[in-house]
Amino acid sequence: MLDLISLATSKSLSRFLLEARTAGLDVSSLATAQESVADRLLNALREHPIGRKATESANWQVLITPSESGTSPDIPYSDLLEVARQSSVEVQGWMFPFIGQNPAPENHQDFIQGSIEFRQHREVWRLYQSGLFAHLGALSLDSHRYWIPGNPPATEDGTPKLGFRYVIVLITEALRFASRLTTQLATVSSIAVTIRFTGLSGTELGNDNADSLPFMSPYRTDMDEYKWSQIISRSTINAEADALALDIASDFLARYRFNRSSDDLRDFQAKLMR
Repeated sequence: MLDLISLATSKSLSRFLLEARTAGLDVSSLATAQESVADRLLNALREHPIGRKATESANWQVLITPSESGTSPDIPYSDLLEVARQSSVEVQGWMFPFIGQNPAPENHQDFIQGSIEFRQHREVWRLYQSGLFAHLGALSLDSHRYWIPGNPPATEDGTPKLGFRYVIVLITEALRFASRLTTQLATVSSIAVTIRFTGLSGTELGNDNADSLPFMSPYRTDMDEYKWSQIISRSTINAEADALALDIASDFLARYRFNRSSDDLRDFQAKLMR
């Protein structure tokens, strides 16, 4: 049974379960099969040398699983790299996911794998022929591209800070990538998106907005992990990726007692993503 679950890393998870039922297999014990496969795939990324470094501190993970009705969404292997490039999002500096020339993405049997390590930026990702995408990256704490003069990135006691605009950028990039990827998978009717932040306990939210003063009171969290997961229709992800990103960001930031509605954050997103 474990071997069957492993097959799902190279297939759409929903199609895997459908084929298992069609073959007469008892899948009643696989109610959590999708989560199990996701964990196995992310564990593979964690075992990568850069993935191991990324998980030494706060990090974030993205998993996109396509589901389809009818024909297979399999991407011809020769098109995988171009699909990744066409789906990538570049807002301010690093593209998501990073697709470089040196090193170039690795070629495996049914997926390509990219990775990069530069200063605090560490990430590793995979795109399978099925359209399955997984990403693991270190969160940039204390020192990243948004900190402004007079608004130091760390508190006097050394508490690591996470910029609130940085959070909006990351989540919006992930949802925009999901939308662009779905556009290129003609037979996909919906996708499952999971975004997870880990290693957050004890971090403080920082004001990385150059148009306002530093926060006058601390916004801290004791939450170690935040997870958002949802099945999204093709039409919704294509039309409302940015709005979904704001809903997630608002929910995430509330764990720091930074209570801002999606509408409150929309202006920040518009300025960041233009």
